[in-house]
Amino acid sequence: MKSRLIYSGKCISIYTSTRQAEEYVASLDASERRDLRVAATILDTSLAIGRPPGGRSERVAGCPAGLWELRVTPPGRRGPHTRLLYVREGPELLVVRGVRKAQRGIPRREIELAERAARGLRGNGDDSLGSRNPRGSP
Repeated sequence: MKSRLIYSGKCISIYTSTRQAEEYVASLDASERRDLRVAATILDTSLAIGRPPGGRSERVAGCPAGLWELRVTPPGRRGPHTRLLYVREGPELLVVRGVRKAQRGIPRREIELAERAARGLRGNGDDSLGSRNPRGSP
């Protein structure tokens, strides 16, 4: 289920795909929404020119559901930090969970909830979700 378009660029479009993600994005204040646009634009531009995404996106380690993390809060800013967990389906990034974190790393419970939501997108528990991109880019 694609819900709400939250960014459209040259190479990617970002949608919320769960109720939690939609509510999380809707709860962002003006500064966080601006940070989200900046992070999405950096990722989109990086993909368009074939370079790494400037530390704003990376695969969630040890996650069989193909989850990626979009770091909305810029590097170096004091916490709490805003993160979006997503899977990629071609040019579409489907946000399955929003997280506000204060410590290093994303809490394991948040990753488990995001993995469950990602598998549920197809309704069949397919752990290969997001693996269509063979190069492993965000």
